[in-house]
Amino acid sequence: MRLNFIFKADVTAQGIISQQHILEAVFQTIPNGVQVLEPIFGNQSEIVDFRYLFVSKHISASPGPGDYKSFLNENPLAAESGLFEKLCSLYKQGFPVEETIQFKRDNEAHWLKFHAIKNDNVIVISKEDVTEIEEIRQKFNLLNQSIVAKNRELETLNTELKTFTSLIANDYFDTLRNLYTSMEFIVSNDAAKLSDAGKANVRRAQAAIQKMKLLTDDIISYAKVDNQDSDLTDVNLNEGIAIALHHLQAKIDESGAIVVYDELPTIKGYPHLLRVLFTNLLDNAIKFRKEDGVHEVKITSSTTAGINIDHVAARKDTDYVVLTISDNGIGFSKEEVDRIFEMFYRANVKNKNRGSGIGLAISKKILEIHGGFMKADCNPDCTTFSCYFPVD
Repeated sequence: MRLNFIFKADVTAQGIISQQHILEAVFQTIPNGVQVLEPIFGNQSEIVDFRYLFVSKHISASPGPGDYKSFLNENPLAAESGLFEKLCSLYKQGFPVEETIQFKRDNEAHWLKFHAIKNDNVIVISKEDVTEIEEIRQKFNLLNQSIVAKNRELETLNTELKTFTSLIANDYFDTLRNLYTSMEFIVSNDAAKLSDAGKANVRRAQAAIQKMKLLTDDIISYAKVDNQDSDLTDVNLNEGIAIALHHLQAKIDESGAIVVYDELPTIKGYPHLLRVLFTNLLDNAIKFRKEDGVHEVKITSSTTAGINIDHVAARKDTDYVVLTISDNGIGFSKEEVDRIFEMFYRANVKNKNRGSGIGLAISKKILEIHGGFMKADCNPDCTTFSCYFPVD
């Protein structure tokens, strides 16, 4: 490779000096250090070192003394790293060289990157201090290793969780069912031998078993939320709400609740998870109602920009579809607004249909899987749950 310079023809002594000054000025303005070397030959015509013909003022920190007389003296690691051998090969064969060497100065690691080409009988080297880049690269590599290790831990924990879930779904359920059936057998066949208090105790034990079964169902549902059998697809929210209302029809009829909803949009989502989400939220809206008056549940939708949302998970450069489910039920206190999405937390309300405290945790997790989040708000007249779905 040759360096091509265009100068006006001027072969006078003054012209040559002027052109030399121009060339030096160019090298001095280049941010990286520039060096020009010529070989030093030994008795066997082999290259034993290089001497410096030119060193720019921007030359990077050097592991050597800094007098720039001998290349090997100035770069003592060049021979060990293979850089010197590559420069010799460059001089003989003309192939460009790119090499990074590490050295220590004041007990601190430094890295220098060399770019070298041959021009006539000299070698031109661009020398760059890449210490900061290498330090960032090392930190990045350590971070990657840490992430890989954490991923392995998560995979192990996930496998253990699946095993635990499978155990609960089979053996634990069978045990609960056998307990309940055995107690039912006692009540049915040995009722005459039991006192009224004994019968009551058996019934209470059966109720506790039923409660354990429902809690176990919810735990398994939470554990399985991440295991998707379908791909992300277009989901018509009207259809999802209609399916959830169909499943809850008996509860709606019993409560006398009135459920209305606007025309809802289509979003990208997981159909099954969205049906679980709607069922949980609507079930809560119907369950936690006041004793008197007409219970109303309303479902609406809107679109808003992330920059307008006061929530830590809101992305400012993203728009969101907001699905809102509101009701005029008993609600929850302002102090509980940050806790109602926690696992097993049950709002401090008096209601005979209090749940396991997992439904809202599942709902929150479903929103997170969709890249969104949930917000809750409550006042004496209205309880509102807002589901934010990002618009891609």
